[in-house]
Amino acid sequence: MRMKQAKRTVNTYLTWIADYIRFHSYQNPHELGNKDVEAYLTHLSVKRDISITPQSTTTYQ
Repeated sequence: MRMKQAKRTVNTYLTWIADYIRFHSYQNPHELGNKDVEAYLTHLSVKRDISITPQSTTTYQ
């Protein structure tokens, strides 16, 4: 059962990563900065109506 959950989690993370890269027109994520992360999170919350839970919120400096 744990392995199945782990696979789902990994697949979910890979989906979010791919979406992030597509959002930024396939730029290398290593070349993107904090403003790019903020733009993506804003896109998710405003355009796709996805909220971020307090447990997963990270402060970027």
